[in-house]
Amino acid sequence: MMFAPVGELGIALLAYLLIYLLPPLSILLLVAFQRDWRLAQWLRRHRVVLRGIQMLLLLGYALIGLVVFDFRQSAREGAIERAQADIRRHPVLAQASMVRGILAPAGSKIDLGYSEDWNEASSAEFSSPVSWQGLQLTHIDWRYDRLSLAAPGQVDGWHCAAGESLATHSLSDMPLRLAYCTLASLTVLPDITLPAGTRVQSDIYVPENSCMVRWTAAANRALETGSKAPAPADCADSKEEGVVAVWLLHIPETATRIRWKNQGWHTLTLKLDMQSGKVLDYGGETATGAHDPAARAVVKR
Repeated sequence: MMFAPVGELGIALLAYLLIYLLPPLSILLLVAFQRDWRLAQWLRRHRVVLRGIQMLLLLGYALIGLVVFDFRQSAREGAIERAQADIRRHPVLAQASMVRGILAPAGSKIDLGYSEDWNEASSAEFSSPVSWQGLQLTHIDWRYDRLSLAAPGQVDGWHCAAGESLATHSLSDMPLRLAYCTLASLTVLPDITLPAGTRVQSDIYVPENSCMVRWTAAANRALETGSKAPAPADCADSKEEGVVAVWLLHIPETATRIRWKNQGWHTLTLKLDMQSGKVLDYGGETATGAHDPAARAVVKR
């Protein structure tokens, strides 16, 4: 910017003031001379002053024009720099290249984030499917640990569908630990057959008889009644069943009713113990349109 040495802000403020001062002053002088006011008569007698005012007006308008031009030029240069930086951060590969250990084919679109470091790429959209950890990928996002599959693939024991993003707990985990995905095909479990389209999500289950649940209930009652809150619970040595890692299985409504507990269901959600495969909790809507009174509400996080 040409005004940088004298201060961009000062020049901008001056130009801003001149925009509001010069037009009214110019109009005043024009009206004064047209109507032959005393001011105009005095200026005619003092031509040096008149010439000085005219020069100041011209210089003021010239300064406004230069400032406007300079700021527009700076804006264009900034836009060009941002566009160039965006191109550098989102390159399209002219040839196959290694990106965070994956050979990305030519034509792939890479998001380098703000680091512009190929070893720290944020995501990659592949021009053709690439093989990684036994999966066929069309997209990988390292920021959110998400994958898009070109074909159904096996992740953490589940047959996940293609064409939809699935999430893992960390892409650095080997083998991958599934956070959620949608099943690609029928999956037979000991107690139920899950249809394709079932949503699988890792979750936790806290039994009603656990130490922490009882302490939380007591603390809530104390808060409601205004009584003394119980001492913080130390559940580390509790022999009672504690928090359990589970698979949250949400079975959407299908053309064929879901069979569970000797009855049909429109929708069904199960909490399945990851270790034992035992169903710990369930909920949903029965085929009669009512909620099973024996089923507790299962909230999907």
